[in-house]
Amino acid sequence: MSGLVISIGGLQDSLRKASISALLKYLQPGETEESNDRRSREHMLSADMLWVLQQYKKCDRVIVPTLKVMGFLFFLKDMHFLCFNK
Repeated sequence: MSGLVISIGGLQDSLRKASISALLKYLQPGETEESNDRRSREHMLSADMLWVLQQYKKCDRVIVPTLKVMGFLFFLKDMHFLCFNK
């Protein structure tokens, strides 16, 4: 997880785009997947990101990209809420 987070929050544009795409694909529910499965996947991602923050708390080159990814995920959640809950 830390590698993916660093890739998304990093500076290389092509690597960031590929990593974001992989993360979004991971978070997308499958056709036969139930909402509980998606929530479980989101929970696992949250737990992994919390672990990264705790494990690398003194390492800015990991913390900053992790916070960028968290901001990106909050933005996506807000946009989804705004678009589908009118």
